[in-house]
Amino acid sequence: MNQSPESSLPPSRDQAQPTQPQPADRIGREGNVEFERLNIDELENIPVVAQALDNQWLPRSLLEPAFQAGEMTSDHKQILRHHVRSEYIRFLIHSEQLILNRAYLYNSSAVTQDYVGRRNPARLIFEELLEKAVIVPFLLHERSPADPPQSLPAGQGEAFGVTAAFEQWREICQEVRPRCLRLSWDDQENARRARRLLVHPFASFAKSITQHDLDLWLQDLGLPESAREPFRQRLVEVERFCLDLTAAGKEVTRDALYKEFVVTGPNTAERRYDRRKPFAAELKQLFDLRYNANLPDALGSYLLTPADSLPRISLQELTAPQRLPLITGEEIVQHLKRLAFDLVQQGLNLPSLHLLSLQDVAEIRRMDEWQHYMQQLRTLLAQPQTFADGGAAHVYESYMRLTRKIAHLMQERRQHIRLRVWSPIVVIVFNIAGALLEVTLTNNGLLYSLIGQVAGTLVGETASVVGTLVIRDAAQRRTQQDLSMSIDFMRCRLRSAHQQWREIQGMVRSLPGFQESKASPARLDEADSNLSGSESDARPG
Repeated sequence: MNQSPESSLPPSRDQAQPTQPQPADRIGREGNVEFERLNIDELENIPVVAQALDNQWLPRSLLEPAFQAGEMTSDHKQILRHHVRSEYIRFLIHSEQLILNRAYLYNSSAVTQDYVGRRNPARLIFEELLEKAVIVPFLLHERSPADPPQSLPAGQGEAFGVTAAFEQWREICQEVRPRCLRLSWDDQENARRARRLLVHPFASFAKSITQHDLDLWLQDLGLPESAREPFRQRLVEVERFCLDLTAAGKEVTRDALYKEFVVTGPNTAERRYDRRKPFAAELKQLFDLRYNANLPDALGSYLLTPADSLPRISLQELTAPQRLPLITGEEIVQHLKRLAFDLVQQGLNLPSLHLLSLQDVAEIRRMDEWQHYMQQLRTLLAQPQTFADGGAAHVYESYMRLTRKIAHLMQERRQHIRLRVWSPIVVIVFNIAGALLEVTLTNNGLLYSLIGQVAGTLVGETASVVGTLVIRDAAQRRTQQDLSMSIDFMRCRLRSAHQQWREIQGMVRSLPGFQESKASPARLDEADSNLSGSESDARPG
């Protein structure tokens, strides 16, 4: 399958076709620093890229306060540090391998707090994670992990913390042999791939931003119906600005879009948010999500979106017909793998996760429960078609065992902390022109139900099909805003709808766990809050 710059699908690792270094080139040397050159096809089965380590990321709970203040106050920065640390720990628990942009390793306090200072008790553990490629530095243009940072505009390096810990990062690189990754170890090929896989997808997204489903974005971003036309006009202005940049021979970058639509002043690192700019916070979320999806797509890995952020599905890669006029089975499987991975990651959102130390993480990764959880994840991602046939159930079962073990560990070491363990269930609703097929994933397996009939006034017997996925707390009909979600994950059309609905009914009624429903299913506007935190307008009927 050929990968075009316009496509939103990530290339597989076979597609990436990394330049294989010869054995003599395997070990890189830069002064007294040694490092190992990894290839993309040598990554583990579950490599992830973390959005929360992005220096521009903000949890949605901080967006309004920061925009109201016009800057990041000291209180905001402290709250953000806790959020980022929690996400960093969550990433280390939820993946086999964490790929970090090299800059994050010395400009994010969530990371540097584990190695700054010779007597830091976590320093040896951090070095071990580097040496074992649990943490993998990604080098964009750098030739070694210890290359000096590129020169930045005055004040920007300090704002991003480049000078604070870089020398100690160099010391770490001298004490261990990090295992590093690039798109290619050939400089010219690396530059070509960086443009094709990292620059072009973001630019293509921004240049065609009006082509996305506005209804879904209003829902995802928590905007009222009255904002529809003003928001659409703002998206048109984004496209026009991109055309102006292109006409002037300039790149369409996140930094350029930030200056025009999100911040005030020439230095985006200062985070001087301009609430006078229409929909600045909403555009920021969309720009950030697309920007952070580029690297995992290029590596054939997975993007871990933070718990309090737009989910990956908000990019509408399955629901944008202009991007996918034709789709192959292979492309659908790629989407399913990413989608399944994103969904099963939503649960571990313990509010005190930032209190876990790197020593705790190392102990968790040695647990039998962690090993079993990783194995179930690997199985699901290798066979995404089993998502609704036991695959997700096995992941959730192993996941819940692990969360209980983590909660016990936290309470054992920090007895003053009170934790609430979330017990989620998954509901998938297929709406076929008013007829509903509902599948509920519980701890006891799958339950199936059928409600209603296909509308009798179809034109040409072709019906629209919408698949909606809901994750909510098993103990409550109304979901918890911070943990639950509902989202349309599939939109398509079905021919011969009446006949096919009858066939679906026959097949579903023969399944174990089928129950004939006489009542309406859980209405999504009553039962669920979507990830933007606003009440969903979507209904299964």
